[in-house]
Amino acid sequence: MGLRKMKETKVLLTTLLVSAVMTGCEGASPEDTAAASTESVPLTRAEAAGEQPGKAALSWVPLRLNVYHSFGVTTAGHTSRILRHYESLARTDILGTSPVEKADSSFRVVAGLADGGCYSLESQNFPGKFLRHAASRVRIDSRDGTRAFDESATWCTRPGLSGQGVSLESFNFPGRYMRHFNSEVWLAQRGGTLPSDSATSFNEDSTWKDLLQANSDFKAWGEETLAKIEQDFRKPGSNLYYETSARQGTAFHWPAGVQLHALIAAGKIAQAEAYANELHQAYWCNTKNRWGYNAAAYGCGDRYYDDNAWAAKGLMELYQKTNNATYLNRAKEVLAFSMSGENTASSDPNGGIRWHEGDTGGQCLCATAPTAAANLMLHRATGTAQYLTDGLRLYNWMKANRFGYGPGYRGYENAVMAQAALLLFRITGNYTYLDDARHQGLAMESTYIDWQTHALKETGQWGGHDMTNAYVDLYEVDGDINWLNIVAGYLQFLRDNGKDANGRYPEWWSDVGQPGKAELLYQASAARAFARASNVRTGTPKPRDPVAVFKDCNYTGIWGAGFWVGRFALKDLQFHGISGKDISSVRVQPGYKVTLYENADFTGASLVRTADDGCLVSSGWNDRANAMVVEPVAPIAVVYKDCNYTGAGFHLPVGSYDEAKLRELGMSPDIVSSLQVADGYEAVLYDGGYFDQTSYATGTNSCLVGAGWNDKAASFVIRKK
Repeated sequence: MGLRKMKETKVLLTTLLVSAVMTGCEGASPEDTAAASTESVPLTRAEAAGEQPGKAALSWVPLRLNVYHSFGVTTAGHTSRILRHYESLARTDILGTSPVEKADSSFRVVAGLADGGCYSLESQNFPGKFLRHAASRVRIDSRDGTRAFDESATWCTRPGLSGQGVSLESFNFPGRYMRHFNSEVWLAQRGGTLPSDSATSFNEDSTWKDLLQANSDFKAWGEETLAKIEQDFRKPGSNLYYETSARQGTAFHWPAGVQLHALIAAGKIAQAEAYANELHQAYWCNTKNRWGYNAAAYGCGDRYYDDNAWAAKGLMELYQKTNNATYLNRAKEVLAFSMSGENTASSDPNGGIRWHEGDTGGQCLCATAPTAAANLMLHRATGTAQYLTDGLRLYNWMKANRFGYGPGYRGYENAVMAQAALLLFRITGNYTYLDDARHQGLAMESTYIDWQTHALKETGQWGGHDMTNAYVDLYEVDGDINWLNIVAGYLQFLRDNGKDANGRYPEWWSDVGQPGKAELLYQASAARAFARASNVRTGTPKPRDPVAVFKDCNYTGIWGAGFWVGRFALKDLQFHGISGKDISSVRVQPGYKVTLYENADFTGASLVRTADDGCLVSSGWNDRANAMVVEPVAPIAVVYKDCNYTGAGFHLPVGSYDEAKLRELGMSPDIVSSLQVADGYEAVLYDGGYFDQTSYATGTNSCLVGAGWNDKAASFVIRKK
């Protein structure tokens, strides 16, 4: 990276990659708020009297923000009906082809007006009007600037009461749901005093199917971003690019290299080759008796070891696509330059790659990690033992500095460590390296991914595109759909909330409504991430995990980690990037419970929570838990990745779960090794992903190895006997 970029940096504390002697980099993220107003509708007597039993304050079923949704009825015999507004009142109708009817049934999902943990639904054809409850009817009205209105127009999503879809619970009246009744839509509670509170088909009538109107198309988003880059930054008569949209000055080598990665990931190989060749002419230089890429074009100054390591990786990607030995040979030369920056074992500091030629006394993880990965890529391509020796030495040096625990570095450094681990696994077959990569993947999620919104709390250049690359690599190695679901979540958030009116993306991928950065580095980072995600099947943003724990009170802190059903000893918490005795608040999805234990082996004092606890201080459990158990309160069927009811566990209520549905839940097909089934129920397992091929029914708790069904089931039906 060029010196101009690095002047803006400082250390970011995360839960990953610790070493007191390495350098790191950081930026700053602004926050956003919004408001609007006009009229109101009188409150019900209960609302006017302030009867507010509590605040729900969290949505357990994530909805994509700032895109339009429609909501379909799920009640049998009425599934062709859609939620809409008509003359200001909400109702359900069978819609025709009228554009007006379509607009009446389209609602932009925004952060909750009363609490960003929930949602508000803004009318498409009447912007500024929101679905709210008043006198127990659901209707659309203009925001009037009062707290009462905002609360009545805020809805918290819950797993569908009928076992499918989503239910919309009132923010200020927990336990009351948006329900259709005789074609009208009401705020209802089971067994209440109004006709709309009838218990008959209450769960079904209060469950909706989210009909998202905007699909994820990472390939199209990547193509669109690359086209914008060509328009804004391409130099006339050249394959090179300007640094900024002001079109003055050729880009530094670092952003130029990210653009090369983006072109390769997008499959634009001919353009990538022409670009790589002109890059070589413009940046390749010799000084101090050594060749390497300069930070700026058409000169030869203080060269950066990390810039060159990234270039070696890019050249190896291009070689893999073309089988052109020119790029392989260039990668060898570039890697030799980066390796010349290694500190010897006897020097002070010892080990690691320095940042740049002028840095004679430091170590830089941002150079060491990609240099290790480039060595391993070259070993796989050539079989040369020295590359494996060098790559393994650098990897072991980084691991000896306890990457993955305590304060540390940036997302892209962690991501490339994961890639290096995956390369070592592919080379050696040693599962220790695969575990290292999985640990990095989970710890990155805990640290950088906002558990509630899916936003990536990191910049594109310092993490976004490299983390995407690492997560896709993880999926390609172990087949766990969870990695792609993580990527889908933050890329959808970036697209829905980050893209500005000029088609550009911000530096920080968690920013909402901010102007995009008109520089090649930031736009190429987004383009590469979209393009890389398009190379594999599309994931689905993760549903809320049953339980989430946070470093600080009020569900905040430098990390927040979600957990599925299972038992998590101290080593399992650490595998997610959480050190022991560091939990201060906990979220618990309705229908689940978490038991916190004082000791790492599930012994000693314990604390049970079946609902959110925003601060464990008052109960004497702040920074005290060393292990925990997550389980459903009233389980129907729980399937586990491993025998003996261990590994990732998923609770499956009564219903049908095909391969696509399982992937949405974060569960890849063909991974189940054991299951528990409640009395009076049975699970039917199918070899095919859509209830086809051979089947096996069981109503008992069992390891599936003996029945010949270990890692075999691709779809399930859970039913009463």
